[in-house]
Amino acid sequence: MAEEFDETAHRDTYRGFIKLTNTVLMSLIFIVVGMTIGLIGHSLSLGVIFILLGIIGPAIWALITE
Repeated sequence: MAEEFDETAHRDTYRGFIKLTNTVLMSLIFIVVGMTIGLIGHSLSLGVIFILLGIIGPAIWALITE
């Protein structure tokens, strides 16, 4: 008889991939918004804040969530 296939490792890999994809997309969105605010909105300081938030924020979010 065929053995039951344990899908735990595959599920964990899929969850990790989804988490990585969401983190990268969130980072890119914040960086693009910061660049847009800096260039079009002529508010360089607010743009830099959004860019830093886009770099640091999702990284911290990914570390603290399970």
